Amino acid sequence: MFGRKREFETDKLPNGATILGNRDGNVADRSARLLKASDDDIPAMPTGLMTSPLKSNVHPDIPGFKKPLAPGVAGKAGNEGPAEPKTLVVGRDIQLNGEIHACERLVVEGRIEANIKGARQLEIRDGGLFTGSAVVDMAEIDGKFEGDLSVGGKLTIRAKGRVSGTIRYGELEIQAGGQVAGTMEPNTETVAAGSAGDSVGKGEASSLAAAE
Repeated sequence: MFGRKREFETDKLPNGATILGNRDGNVADRSARLLKASDDDIPAMPTGLMTSPLKSNVHPDIPGFKKPLAPGVAGKAGNEGPAEPKTLVVGRDIQLNGEIHACERLVVEGRIEANIKGARQLEIRDGGLFTGSAVVDMAEIDGKFEGDLSVGGKLTIRAKGRVSGTIRYGELEIQAGGQVAGTMEPNTETVAAGSAGDSVGKGEASSLAAAE
C-alpha cells in the first residue's frame, strides 16, 4: 500500500537558493542552470565611477581660506600706500570752539575758534573763518584768519584770503587780491629764506595793511 520512500537531497547555492532533487536525478546539471540564472539576475557593476583620479586642488568654500599659489607664482603685493595724515575738516555751517591736539591737517570751511599747535598744514577755504592761534608747518589762506599765526614753512595767502594779527612765516606768498593787516615778521625758529625775500614780504604786507 505504501511505496518505498524516495530519498531526496538538498544543495545550497552561494546566493542562498536551495536545490531539492533525488539522488537518481542529475542534480549537478540542475545546479548549473540555477547558478547561471542567478548570475544573470545580478546587476552589473557600473563602470567609470572611479576612472578619474581625485582632484587635489579642490578646496571647500571656507571664509578666510586662501588657495595655495602654484610653484613659481608670486603673490600680489598689498596696496600699501603712504598713510593719510590725521585730518580734521570743519565743514560749512559748523562752529567749533576749543583746543585741537594730534591733528596733522586742519581744513576750515566753517567757523572755528581754537588753538592748534604742532600741525603740519592749515587750510582755510573760501568762506571759512579761523580765530585764535595756530602753529603749523604750512598754511594756505583763502578765507579769513584772525589771531596769532606762526608758520614754519610756506605761508600762502590766496586772492580771497584775509589775514589779521601777528603773523610769522618761513616763506611768504601773497597772491593778487590777498590782504594782510597786522604785524608780520620772519619766523626765527626756521632758516630764513634770504634777506631780500624777507624785505619783499615786509613791503607787501605794509602796503596791504595801509590800504586796509
